[in-house]
Amino acid sequence: MISTPIQKWLHVNRNLPDFDKALQSLLGHACVDILRRNFPNSPVFSLEKAFSILSLYYQEELKVPLLDFMSEPLQHASQIVDFCEKTSTFSFLKKFPEVDFLNEKLDLRGVVCPGNAVRAKLVLAGLPAGSTLQIALDEGYPIQNVPQTLVAEGYFIKNREKKDDYWIITVLKEEEPK
Repeated sequence: MISTPIQKWLHVNRNLPDFDKALQSLLGHACVDILRRNFPNSPVFSLEKAFSILSLYYQEELKVPLLDFMSEPLQHASQIVDFCEKTSTFSFLKKFPEVDFLNEKLDLRGVVCPGNAVRAKLVLAGLPAGSTLQIALDEGYPIQNVPQTLVAEGYFIKNREKKDDYWIITVLKEEEPK
């Protein structure tokens, strides 16, 4: 049974072309709404930046796989709608971060290709030019493919550092990518 406006929207539009982009936009608006409700005195952010802030700082408290939702929206359409309907119920224990985006961290160990590259691009999209993002990647295909994908998108890989059983790459967002 369809009971809410967003559920009705999902039911009516789910077979339209570019529905995945509509779901991503809906998720971005939900992220903006969550930040606005929880931190009314914080700046107003773009959809991409709000998504990046929630992914980097509040993922654990949200208890939803935001990166999965954004990278595979069609597979998670019902969960995205459910998440969007609950935006007014989220409250955070952590205060709003002093966001400078100069050196952020993203752990993508255990995420298979191409999902890890997609997730890295999604987080980087919300960061301003001049930001760096340290990304933890597994051995094998991830460390081979993710840096190559990011360079092809216009990002600069400043450093690759081997840890015990994984790698850390440092990505610089010099300007808006292609």
